[in-house]
Amino acid sequence: MGEGCVTLGYSIIGAEEEHYRKYQWIDDIMENVAHQNELVFEEDVQKQTVGSYEKAINYIKVNPNRTRYSVIWCVDSWDFEE
Repeated sequence: MGEGCVTLGYSIIGAEEEHYRKYQWIDDIMENVAHQNELVFEEDVQKQTVGSYEKAINYIKVNPNRTRYSVIWCVDSWDFEE
């Protein structure tokens, strides 16, 4: 991919940044996905946001055409308005 682009980005929805280590297992899974697909973790596969749904969606809107695929891990419920 081009400079500044990510093959696979992921976000953790529902986790608070200060407690995010509780979800280390997600990083472990994503690191394994990178390895199994001959990608470099934290370069080709990157964590993009931790926190609210809005934060994850805003990241994608502010960084158009920078992420080929995105995975959103939901670890809590949230209010969703259409």
